[in-house]
Amino acid sequence: MININEAYKTHFERPEIDFTPRHMGELSAKQLQQMHENKKNWHALTQSERKAFEQQWERLCVEKEALRIWQ
Repeated sequence: MININEAYKTHFERPEIDFTPRHMGELSAKQLQQMHENKKNWHALTQSERKAFEQQWERLCVEKEALRIWQ
């Protein structure tokens, strides 16, 4: 898992530009790739975090809302 805000600060933040991404859609594919390639940005999920995400997915997959999956 990568915290997009923290990774952005590490790689791209410039003091003269006041911008903090609110979600991945505000970043370019190249920026996302650079953040993903830097292993310092990675965080391994704990068992409890993983279980929470699994439960969240179970709730989301039965809803009729639009869902985006990034692979």
